This record gives sequence, structure tokens and C-alpha cells, in this order.
Amino acid sequence: MNASIQTALKQLRLSGMAQSLEVRLQEAAGNSLTHGEFLELVLQDELLVRKDRQMQRRLKAAQFRELKTLEDFDWQFNPSIKKKLVYDLAGGRFVREARDCLWLGPPGTGKSHLCQAIGYQAIKMGFLVLYRSIFDVVRDFLEDEAFAGENKVLAKYLKPDLLIIDDMGIKQLAALFQWRYPSPSSQHANAVQQNPHRHTIIFVIIQDALADLRISGFHPGVIPFN
Repeated sequence: MNASIQTALKQLRLSGMAQSLEVRLQEAAGNSLTHGEFLELVLQDELLVRKDRQMQRRLKAAQFRELKTLEDFDWQFNPSIKKKLVYDLAGGRFVREARDCLWLGPPGTGKSHLCQAIGYQAIKMGFLVLYRSIFDVVRDFLEDEAFAGENKVLAKYLKPDLLIIDDMGIKQLAALFQWRYPSPSSQHANAVQQNPHRHTIIFVIIQDALADLRISGFHPGVIPFN
């Protein structure tokens, strides 16, 4: 390849095109491709590289514990899980409609795997996702308070289209909802209410009852894991 072309592609940050151009030139010569056909091929190469890089950035930003997929889940492990309902959620409609979702059940029933798998599906559909355990949430906000973060952590939690909060108990849930649905007098109420971005939360609860939960204005879809 001509060195000046390589330099120009680098300056234009067309790394995908730079990687494939030599092969595409040979393909064009061998198959008598038109200029338009050749241009389409190299542009598609560039788009594919950019899409892959964007996917990797979003996966890193999501902070999953592990990359989990629906295909990897053993549905025989917990036959009580409603497979159709999980796949419906994986379609992303609840995210587009900004509808919160509550996953409820004892430990070891597949909640963490499936919520991360749905988060992965959401990323593939172009949504921004953030996965945190309740312990991460507490640590993040304590650090923000200690270092006078001026709601930087809150902004981080409000940014994604889908926020997944795992490993929660009922008492932790009640405290967290004071953040999700703040009273007008709470410290961060204005930041939440003025945020124009509609986002969705999956709450993953490690208890099997909601008897102690009385949160006004909270009406999630409940997904039981028995």
C-alpha cells in the first residue's frame, strides 16, 4: 500500500479501513470490482471495526462481574424460571419504556447470571448499561460524600439507559428507593428530577418476600426466582 495513503488513513483515524485496504485492493483487482463496490467494502470494514470497538467500550463501562449470556445459562438448573419472560425482557422493550423491574428470590437461583445476560443483550441493542452490586453502590456514594464529589456519582448512575443493582436485601432496597424516588426536600432531588434522561433499573433482591417494603410510587414488574 502507498505510504501516503496509510498516513492519510491514520490521520483520519480510519484504522478499520487501513487494516483491510491491502486485501480489498487485491480483491477488487481479482474480481474486477467497480469503484462503487470497492468503496462499499472498505467502508463496511471501517464500520465493523468501529462497532466492535464501541461494543468493547460499553462492555467495559458496564462493569459486569463476568460476561454472561442467555445461551450459556442452564435452564434445567432452575426450571421454575419463566424462560419466555426472560427472553421478552431481553428484547429491550422495558428499557425503551423506562420501566423498572424487580428480580426476587433466594441466593443461587440464577438471578445474577440472567440480569447480566440481559444487560449484555441491551448493550448489543445500543443501550448504555451499568451493573453494580449493592456494596458497590454504598461504596460509590460514601466516597462521593467523603470527597465532596458534588453528585458526580449520582450523574454516573443516572447516565445509563439500564442500571442493574444486584445482591440486595429488603432493608437495603428500602434505603435505595429513597434515592430512586427522592422526596422534594432530599439532598439530590433536584439532580434526579432535572435529569432529562429516562433510565431503567433492574433491582435484584436476595430475599423472598416484600412484606416489609412500602415505597410510594414504586410499581415494578416482579420476576420471581423460586
